[in-house]
Amino acid sequence: MDNHLREGDKKAFYVFLLAISVAMAVNVAYPYLWGPDEPREAESAREALETGNFVIPHLCGLPFLEKPPLYYDMIAAAYKLTGRITPPVARAVSAGLGALMLASVFFFGLKWGGMRRGVLAALILASMPQFYRYSHWILLDIGVGAFSVMALSAFFYWLSWADDEKKKNLALFIFYLGSLCAFLTKGIVGVFHTAVVTAAFLFATRRTSTMKQLLSSPFIFVFLAPMAVWIYLYYREGGICYLHEHFVNNIIGRFIHRHFELAGCHFYWTDLGNQAPWYFYIQRLPDMFGLALVVLPFALWSDVQRLRKGELAKNNHEPVIFLIIWMILPIALLSFPVIKEVSYVLPSYGAAAILIAGWLDERLEGVNRLRWEGVSWLFMIILLAASRPIFLGWLHVNVKTYLVISAVFFLAVIPFMIKAVSKKHFTRLTFLTISMAIGALVIANTPKVILHTRPHLKNKCYMCLANMIKPFLEDKTIYLYKPGDTLRGAIPFYMNKTTYEIDRPWELCSALLSNNGVVIMDKDSINDLTIEPPCLLIALLGNYRIVILPKMGLDAQYALLIQDGGAGVWTISK
Repeated sequence: MDNHLREGDKKAFYVFLLAISVAMAVNVAYPYLWGPDEPREAESAREALETGNFVIPHLCGLPFLEKPPLYYDMIAAAYKLTGRITPPVARAVSAGLGALMLASVFFFGLKWGGMRRGVLAALILASMPQFYRYSHWILLDIGVGAFSVMALSAFFYWLSWADDEKKKNLALFIFYLGSLCAFLTKGIVGVFHTAVVTAAFLFATRRTSTMKQLLSSPFIFVFLAPMAVWIYLYYREGGICYLHEHFVNNIIGRFIHRHFELAGCHFYWTDLGNQAPWYFYIQRLPDMFGLALVVLPFALWSDVQRLRKGELAKNNHEPVIFLIIWMILPIALLSFPVIKEVSYVLPSYGAAAILIAGWLDERLEGVNRLRWEGVSWLFMIILLAASRPIFLGWLHVNVKTYLVISAVFFLAVIPFMIKAVSKKHFTRLTFLTISMAIGALVIANTPKVILHTRPHLKNKCYMCLANMIKPFLEDKTIYLYKPGDTLRGAIPFYMNKTTYEIDRPWELCSALLSNNGVVIMDKDSINDLTIEPPCLLIALLGNYRIVILPKMGLDAQYALLIQDGGAGVWTISK
């Protein structure tokens, strides 16, 4: 923190830290997994811890070759350190990465325009709906966002703000370390943002010599050496098939939405992603940036106009160019691939937050001051976060009543906003508005509110399914026959035991004829058994019985094929 800050500003900064910490921590402790992504991610980390394989992620005992292992290894380390394999522990890793992303945009804003600009940048990012969701969700994209933003902030600091050799070396080290971590989180796609933004900026500012300096730095081995070691270990374990699946199908295949077969190589699944039109990101801008989208066009227009007219001060010229490239270019380029997700452009959220913070900071009264009376409104976040366990937990208030109480609280703040406008206290008004946006996100992402507003999620009770089948399992090996995405992650995670996926009739035969197997399958698949090879009929007429489980509101109804001397008796559980 700057030494020249007044005592009131220091207090305001501490309030900011406390409020942002609460906002990041709340809603992490939900004890169940949200499908379809969380079961897959949490279970891959559990299997890494169980098997000790930290090079290649696995799911249901099979290699999961879509992504590198870093995110899963971080969660596995959290499991190990806490001694608990639970959703909150896994989710806390995402919250930690979200905090790293907030710290990175705060650092950029701080160095660019002072403490208030840094605080504004972090708060604006925290108010973006998809950032809040991904930093409270077990999903690796928040790692790409955090590491990419850290790397890009370090790059610009190295280029423009570091005032001695020691700081420059540290910044360059962090740049390559962040790029490495982004790569080990999502492969080549993970370093897309850092590579594209830095190259485009150096080209736009005609700094070819700087590019040579960047690429010839010995710190580049911080990136290249671990990357080469991981690729070698990857190849040593799975050969050309693993490299083809990861680098061809999951990069080129996803780009054009086409699966490339390689003779002798077969994997149980290759997810080519969700197809979307070229304007997908334009459609999703409100969902991505939230309330910040109201201000973003003004900030962009103002900066572009001043760049065109040469009106920007020297210390603002290059940061603005860098941020505009950082925000727009990746989104534009990622509009070309067939598949698109709002999480793919998460690093661009950081640039948008910093740009808006710079525009707002120039228009607020008081130079480089936080203004205690403005930041104090962040206490609202703490009150909203605290109200969740008080009302929904201790007082057992229903969700509708909780939402009404929250709405009344918001309405009570409106007179203060009107007063701030009338008195021209725009710093206070700005922090108050951002605080309300973050508070709304805290409420909207409370699990009970999510379940109330999206009631279909109540039916995905795979934990109930796991608890129901436990009495049948004992020490048996569990097989999942043609499982869906959520099932293949949820069952082994909740049971803390690796299950094995089988997709072909002859594999089902082998599982049924083994001495110690239990098969979990969709009830509808049982009808297909009568037309499969005879070994299935032999197995069913042997020491197996079929238990049809209650539906429990799941997407499908499930059945167990159990070896217990049932002599082919069909039973239905009550």
